[in-house]
Amino acid sequence: MTRLNVANKTSPCRILNEEGLIMFLGRMDSQIKLRGNRIELGEVEKAAACIDNVGRACAIFHAEQEEIVLFLETTEEFILRKINMELLKYIPRYMLPHRLVTMEEFPRTANDKIDRITLRKEYLEEK
Repeated sequence: MTRLNVANKTSPCRILNEEGLIMFLGRMDSQIKLRGNRIELGEVEKAAACIDNVGRACAIFHAEQEEIVLFLETTEEFILRKINMELLKYIPRYMLPHRLVTMEEFPRTANDKIDRITLRKEYLEEK
């Protein structure tokens, strides 16, 4: 299989298989499509970071449940309904998360980035 040249970071990831057919592997960015709306998860994260007492935010799409899960790095206890009311100041209703997980500190990779794979495994796959 041959990897096709990528025009930019948001291009679909695709390969050319042995039969000469282009195989679509997915997107390289964090854009999702939920109920007919295209949503950039980074926008949800930026909006959540604007809320008082929130350190970092991480939004993950749970495909099987068709829902956005918002992870907040905070020492405060938040309720999803109140978070969504705050988020409505920054993003439209169709981008609001369906589930909220708060924690004092996110798991990190060796490069000190949010470990999204660990978040997905520990909080989404077991439910």
